[in-house]
Amino acid sequence: MRTKNSRKVNIPIRIAGLMLCLVLFSAYMTSGMLARYATGGTTSGGGRAAKISVAVEGGADLEFVQADGVFNENDYVVTVTNNSEVAMRYTVEFVFPAGLEDVTVTRGSAEPQTATGTVVFSGSKDLAPGSEPQEETFTFAVTEHTAYTTDWHEATDTSTAIAVKDIDLDFDVLVTFTQID
Repeated sequence: MRTKNSRKVNIPIRIAGLMLCLVLFSAYMTSGMLARYATGGTTSGGGRAAKISVAVEGGADLEFVQADGVFNENDYVVTVTNNSEVAMRYTVEFVFPAGLEDVTVTRGSAEPQTATGTVVFSGSKDLAPGSEPQEETFTFAVTEHTAYTTDWHEATDTSTAIAVKDIDLDFDVLVTFTQID
């Protein structure tokens, strides 16, 4: 006679146990690979900032001479040099004393600007690293007739005499450089 085993086998528990063993075995096998990819190292290095070296030279003194009731124009040359390792852009500013309204400043073919306060010429040329010096010419001119008096009857009997008023052209030139990326 045969005896029957009265214990029932729980199949889902056995499958879960088998799956746990497979997960543990695969985790053991891949743990060596994970360690290989997670290793690190050290290195030494450094960085430095680019050298910035710029130079500016200003023009000569301006002298206004009157001929036939008209003053001559004067050129003021600003020379800019970029010996840097990076490209630079510059802006030229002229700072005049208060009350000066008889003089205008012109850059190239641009519109003249009256020399009251600060005259800014932005959008100047870009300078490549180590480029040749750039010259920029600014023209100064006396524009108003207030630079001389037309009351010539008091000065003399002839109609061509004009008494000249002094014009003080004490100004500062500021050149601002900006690095171009």
